[in-house]
Amino acid sequence: MDHIKKGIGNQAMGLIPIMLLMLLDNYLPYFLSFVLSTGLGIISLVLFQFFRKRNSYYFILIPVAITLLLNSLLLGFQFEFVVYLYLPLILEILFVLVLTIVGSFKQTIFRKIGTFSSSLSQRTLIRSKLNDYFYIAQLTQNIFTIHLFGVLLYGFLPENMQSPEIGHFLYREFILWIGCVLIIYGQIRVIVIKKVLNKEIWLPVLDEKGKVIGRVAYSVSRSLSKKYYHPIVRIVVVYKGMLYLVKQDKTSLFFPGKIDHPYCGFVLFRQSIEKTVHDMIGAVAKKEDLSPRFLIRYTFENEEVKHLVNLFVLRVQTEECLNQIEKQTGKLWTSKQIEENIDSSIFSDYLKDEFEYLQTTVLFVENMNR
Repeated sequence: MDHIKKGIGNQAMGLIPIMLLMLLDNYLPYFLSFVLSTGLGIISLVLFQFFRKRNSYYFILIPVAITLLLNSLLLGFQFEFVVYLYLPLILEILFVLVLTIVGSFKQTIFRKIGTFSSSLSQRTLIRSKLNDYFYIAQLTQNIFTIHLFGVLLYGFLPENMQSPEIGHFLYREFILWIGCVLIIYGQIRVIVIKKVLNKEIWLPVLDEKGKVIGRVAYSVSRSLSKKYYHPIVRIVVVYKGMLYLVKQDKTSLFFPGKIDHPYCGFVLFRQSIEKTVHDMIGAVAKKEDLSPRFLIRYTFENEEVKHLVNLFVLRVQTEECLNQIEKQTGKLWTSKQIEENIDSSIFSDYLKDEFEYLQTTVLFVENMNR
């Protein structure tokens, strides 16, 4: 999670080299504008590589660099009068064209990311940064295009309705204001995203062998059915040969509204299974000196999810201890009661898959010892 948060940046900050050229052009002779445009284009590429090595992908620096280098080519043709008057507009037009061309390759770029040999977490980070780039790039392209149409309409006005002050503001200063607003908006957006990430649940991603190969936000995983394989912990509560089961509420992450074990939850990224178990029943275990015992590990899969289930059993010996666990919607179920209702829709699919195993192991031993 920290790795991803550090990779978050304000893509609009990449507009600074273009804005810097627009600002300094008011005070520089023609030749220095040419040198500055070339230098800023090269610096933009160097900055992209610098941030890339630190997992901060400011992709907008690439079209910015291309725009500045194309502008240098135009300056090289010595159109001094035209460039002197309209350099900010020329930069704006070039930038909109470059953004449009790059945007047309969006799907190709995302498909190319899928072929990278880097880790899943790295590919996920790059995809996230690309999404951020294309959002800011499209917003910038749209606003600059609207400004260019405004400039065009102003040019068609009668001369008596135009003035040098308005023209100078519209051709030069207003573009700088647009850039500043985009950067401020981008920074506010980053702050909001980081606040959301602070509240996000991060889950480990497993390969087919159950090895952690990356991480993903729960909200992302939930929106992509069965794309990611996650570990979960489930704890069976047994009391006098009966299962203590609870009807899950509507906010449950696992089969809301169904009857299931009282404890079920995700193993979070960089959290051990033992820590997950402790967090689930920590207060009860500490007070009653209980220790859940590992039973079995299996893969649960349906149309929506794929989970590596770590099943534990908690043997409750006293009614006082059971009272510590009891929830408003919970009650004890005998094997016979569960058997009579197993084909109905009241139980979670997890419990249906586990019941036969529990009958021949935990419940069998419990009933033999009674």
